[in-house]
Amino acid sequence: MFYKLAELSRNETVLIGFTHSTSMEQAT
Repeated sequence: MFYKLAELSRNETVLIGFTHSTSMEQAT
């Protein structure tokens, strides 16, 4: 259960980082 939670948190962080960098590129 804890492993699943950590995995989800890590994937969410990667997804947020990817979305943020993508929006930054589009804004330029």
